Amino acid sequence: MSSIPALYGASSAVFPTEDRSDPDHSLVSTQLKIKTLLADRPAHLVEKDGQYWKCLERRQDEEGYIYRFVYIENDLVFDASPAEEPGPDDLLNGAYIIEPEDIERLIPFGYTQEKKCGLSYIELPDQIAQLCRAERQGLSGRLSVVDFQGFADDLDFAKYVALGQVVLSSGAQFVHDHIFHVRVRLVNLLHDRDTECDEFQQQIFRLIEICERAERILEHSPNGICDYTIDSAEGQLHSCSLEQSAQFNQKMLARLKALTGAAADYLSSITFASSDQKKSFTSEESSIFDLVEETWAYYDFGYSYFSQRFKGDGLGDWPIGDSKELQRFIKQIISKSEE
Repeated sequence: MSSIPALYGASSAVFPTEDRSDPDHSLVSTQLKIKTLLADRPAHLVEKDGQYWKCLERRQDEEGYIYRFVYIENDLVFDASPAEEPGPDDLLNGAYIIEPEDIERLIPFGYTQEKKCGLSYIELPDQIAQLCRAERQGLSGRLSVVDFQGFADDLDFAKYVALGQVVLSSGAQFVHDHIFHVRVRLVNLLHDRDTECDEFQQQIFRLIEICERAERILEHSPNGICDYTIDSAEGQLHSCSLEQSAQFNQKMLARLKALTGAAADYLSSITFASSDQKKSFTSEESSIFDLVEETWAYYDFGYSYFSQRFKGDGLGDWPIGDSKELQRFIKQIISKSEE
């Protein structure tokens, strides 16, 4: 075993290294040693733990810090959070979200990854270190990273994305935000894909505008968008009381906001590297419905974003695979605002 200086707490910490003379050496025993080490970490490291990637240490970098994570298998399932974390095989092979040839281009921005003694490690910069490094790499003024405490709600998150900003959580979504959003934004900037990014940002602006119109209409008239309800199982329209239609309008508005946040999440995780990702996203009405369908399909066949988000809040009693109700609601909003 060897020791290295600790970056927190005591003066030193012992990290497991491979000892082939130890007949009991195995990945399981190594992980148990790591878990023991993780038990005594300070809060500023623990708060950055994801579901699988656990924060081991940090080191000073520029005016900020670089955080080091280790991948630990566990059986936990966080139904309340849609944040996904890639496994080490996907990440370390450079085949997850980012094309393999771009992995080395990200190293100067604070991203490193390695596999050692059966364990997988990644290093990620905080917001300050990220922006300092981006300035040194000639991206000053082009990369905007927002340090966010807690969780942004759907519309707030979508507004950041629409402005070309990347939300970087200081907490449990730190790894997710880096892997799916900050790195992706960097790759798009390095490849000068500004046009594609601008087009999808206009799409998000359009959805935000529709949400805000709906809020204004319903504030004035609680059943001012739909004066009916829809049987989710049959897709049939039914007349109802004013109270029922008001409840239905609020339910649909909540779904629309969730869809807007999901669309922002989806589009901000695209590198536009392949031909099917380069298609134009304009603010035309027809394209809005294409985006709704595409977002719906992506999350339905991905990690069931909607079923997780709506679980237990009274909004889950609808067909996840069918977006017709929501499209009809959007059309009603557009027609009402044009009257």
